[in-house]
Amino acid sequence: MVPHEELLNATSPTSTSGRSLASCTTLNNKIYICGGWSNYRVLNTAEYYNPDTNQWTLITPMGTPRYKLGVVAYMGHIYAVGGRDGSRDLRSAEAYDPVTNTWYDVPEMVHKHSYFDIAVMNKKIFVVSCSSRIIVECYDYTTNTCLEASMTHLLFYSTVFLGRCFYIVGCGFSWTDPCIRVWRYNLVTHTWQQMSPMQEPRYLMSVTVLKGYIYAMGGYRDDDGTSLRTAERYQPNINQWTFIASMNEERIRASCSTLNNKIYICGGWSNRSLNTVEYYNPDTNQWTLITPMGTPLFKDIRRTKV
Repeated sequence: MVPHEELLNATSPTSTSGRSLASCTTLNNKIYICGGWSNYRVLNTAEYYNPDTNQWTLITPMGTPRYKLGVVAYMGHIYAVGGRDGSRDLRSAEAYDPVTNTWYDVPEMVHKHSYFDIAVMNKKIFVVSCSSRIIVECYDYTTNTCLEASMTHLLFYSTVFLGRCFYIVGCGFSWTDPCIRVWRYNLVTHTWQQMSPMQEPRYLMSVTVLKGYIYAMGGYRDDDGTSLRTAERYQPNINQWTFIASMNEERIRASCSTLNNKIYICGGWSNRSLNTVEYYNPDTNQWTLITPMGTPLFKDIRRTKV
């Protein structure tokens, strides 16, 4: 498991061999991955993958080291939101301009969030997080407005947006409840609905959407703590989950995104922080390993806002 967070406050520079608890998104035909944890360090580094050259390139580091953060493409820029700096949950946010290769501060969230999902819908950023209850915040950075909804406390879930709804995947009501439940929240009617459960109990998995399907990949199996490389796909129109091909590696809390009708899953944890990356082609039902992420240096830049 990930070491105790007291160790994450170390400040001496070190090279890293991978990223876990990072977050990635797609912009301008590139995959950007930001922050995360590696070698007992919280990272502020970021890099992007170019599928045309099959290469990773470092960009300017974020102003604040973050892991368990949310990253999303919004108005042509990359937004890095919330997370933890090693000891505290963060409400601060910053954005990256790919033209100037610079980061700048943006308005803070109302709540501090880590372990959450983030997406853009209707030109607004939605954040879904859970503490004593599920919290949904909707932000328009031009007006700094917020929408909040809540639900009964759930454990070990991942979230994903599809259509005008977001789905809570792999949740349970208690520590002994199998992590196979799926709930859907309608952002228009503000109503909840329980959907068909997953085929395999899993938590701390990666989830994404491609071509109208929801994909759940890796994570822990909750009955014995086994790391998983299995994956499955949800078809909303028939409310059904089916297994797809398994990944090449077991991955926990990996970051994933979509590009050119493929799913890219980056890093994660499997007895160590991973720098490996692979993509899934739904047309062939195959996973393919690509060039690993680089080995960036940790930079101790402390201008954290809490």
